[in-house]
Amino acid sequence: MNDEERRSAVNAFFKNAGVEPQSLYTLEEALAHSSYSFENNLPFNNERLEFLGDALIGFFAADFLMERFPEATEGDMSRWKSILVSRPALGRCAENMGLGEIVLLGRGEDLAGGRERHSLIGSALEAVVGAIYLSNGLDDAREFTERNVFAHYEEIIASEELMDYKSRLQEIVQKQWKTVPNYTVVHESGPDHLKNFIIEVEVEGRTLARGKGPRKKAAESDAARKALERLEEDL
Repeated sequence: MNDEERRSAVNAFFKNAGVEPQSLYTLEEALAHSSYSFENNLPFNNERLEFLGDALIGFFAADFLMERFPEATEGDMSRWKSILVSRPALGRCAENMGLGEIVLLGRGEDLAGGRERHSLIGSALEAVVGAIYLSNGLDDAREFTERNVFAHYEEIIASEELMDYKSRLQEIVQKQWKTVPNYTVVHESGPDHLKNFIIEVEVEGRTLARGKGPRKKAAESDAARKALERLEEDL
């Protein structure tokens, strides 16, 4: 789209989101992926704002859950928070909001389908939250996040698809054993287009579970899920 069309799309995005950013410079920084900044020799990209927005969304999520679930345990809220702030959840939200249409990408990243990649546009959404905080203040950043990112929170926290099992397992292991889980490929089979991995997750030499999947990440997630189930039975 040309410059005029993009300006119109950006305005429509924030109008639909219910917020009017006060700093256009900060907004452009939030929407500038590193590939775009590199190609255009810009002195900034959205990674610093992504860092800030990630912290803000985590804080907003914790406060949001505390308010809405006064009887929930710390364990339940930690699990729900990890889902709410997960990259799959943020990526899906960014896609539904149309953020991929207005993010600034380098030509190669754009041609490679970056606008549809949840990890990329989810990161951009974090950067937008950071930009709104710097531009408009904490209240507007919170309102934007609760209205848009947490809009369907009940559906999100109930979604098995969005559960970040590895992050949840790491939180528990760090809390109980002051270390992190270790994932090891114990078996790999099949041709390149039809791989199958079996991965073992262990803590301090103790095997917690084995998982399988067509990709290493999928097998690790399966192993983490089974490990969580085992730990919950032991508690």
